[in-house]
Amino acid sequence: MKKILGSVSIIALIVVLAGSLFKIMHWPAAGILFALGAVIFIILGFLWLFIKRRDFLMTMLGITLLILYAAFLWEVQAWPGGNILFWLSIIITFILGAVVYSKKE
Repeated sequence: MKKILGSVSIIALIVVLAGSLFKIMHWPAAGILFALGAVIFIILGFLWLFIKRRDFLMTMLGITLLILYAAFLWEVQAWPGGNILFWLSIIITFILGAVVYSKKE
């Protein structure tokens, strides 16, 4: 299962990078490639979080990082609400990161 998730995540990363290149060059199908790769990457991230048993704070930090990645997708695609999602996820990520870091010591 881990090998399959690793392989599919590499493919999703390649699709995201291709979509980014297409977006930079203003080629057609850039949005479709970028969004498809990002959605696959986010779904795999959620699966990866719940396959490995972690404590609650690390799981929440992983979820907020995936939401941050989704906010980046919203910003790049210029979809409405991306700015709010982006700043909200950054604030939550820093708060949870500080809590996780303080618990480690």
